[in-house]
Amino acid sequence: MRAAIIGSGYIARVHARLIGELGGEVVAVVGRTLGAAQAFGIGRAHYKVEAMLRAEKPDVVHVCSPNTFHAEQSIAAFRAGAHVLCEKPMATSGDDCRRMIDAADQAGRVGAIAYCYRGYPLVRELRRLVRTGDFGELWRVTGLYLSQDVFDPEKYVWHFTPGLCGPSYALFDFGVHWLDLVQYISGRPIEEIFARFHTRR
Repeated sequence: MRAAIIGSGYIARVHARLIGELGGEVVAVVGRTLGAAQAFGIGRAHYKVEAMLRAEKPDVVHVCSPNTFHAEQSIAAFRAGAHVLCEKPMATSGDDCRRMIDAADQAGRVGAIAYCYRGYPLVRELRRLVRTGDFGELWRVTGLYLSQDVFDPEKYVWHFTPGLCGPSYALFDFGVHWLDLVQYISGRPIEEIFARFHTRR
């Protein structure tokens, strides 16, 4: 399968490695600049999504860009006839998520969101134990998501930039993992959310 990657950061490199391990080929990379795409060292370098889609005609596009670009880049890929694997979060608003779904439906293409923790052995075992009833009846799920990366603005500068990360900053970027795991392991959709925050300064 011929894959294109939008984004040239850390997670894009993870996608590129896995594409190769699964027998696919990265034919193009789109970076914020042409130099960033060239530095990736795999596939043809581009810095404009639409130009890449026209020139390369990939079978699948991996969207690994900052959150606020996910919707428009995914929709462009669907309209160009590609399947899409988009990094989480899907988008930064419910309306954008709906537009992405509509674009996939209209194009007859598959869209998926990359929730990598679902593949971890512990997560799969927890899901199995819940499904088989070994835990008994599930009444409540609590958990913590710990990450030192969120506090490193040099490493993840876009997590601290509303125009790139989205209106809820790192919570949206990291918190979606926890929300997904609750639903994936429990087998139940989240119906109501309450949140409390405290910032120490």
